[in-house]
Amino acid sequence: MKIVRMAAPLVLGILFAACGPSGTPGISGEVVLSPNVLISNHATRIFVGAFAAVQIRDDGWPDVWEQAKYSNTINNLTQSPFDYSFTTDSSERLYVYAFLDQNGAEDSADPNPEPNAFDIGGEVVGDVLGRYGSNPATPIDDILKDIDVELGVVMTQ
Repeated sequence: MKIVRMAAPLVLGILFAACGPSGTPGISGEVVLSPNVLISNHATRIFVGAFAAVQIRDDGWPDVWEQAKYSNTINNLTQSPFDYSFTTDSSERLYVYAFLDQNGAEDSADPNPEPNAFDIGGEVVGDVLGRYGSNPATPIDDILKDIDVELGVVMTQ
């Protein structure tokens, strides 16, 4: 299996999930926080999901976060790096998004919750989203992609 790292920091990774030499297609990477985002004491996890193009709204965000084709949840927020990985079963184009459950308001029993913003003690605490602004270079077939996601867009009410 060969890993190719994207050169620029990504806010959303877009790729073709392709089968590497090992025969197991998948996506892995690191979720990083932009410099202006701090993890609050309410934060519980980071959700990472890969979506097909038909699952993305016109505004560029997933239509329903809980319906990600592939997903992973990072529950240990005490130290970075925040690594994720998941196995895929197709070579279709996938869009990788992430959000930090900054307010801890999602149901902990739900592995793929929706991001939101809540008033906590008179302060609006919003989850932090990550996405990529434009398409990177098309990956070469049979190479497993490593996609880093940068969280930097705070949700508002």
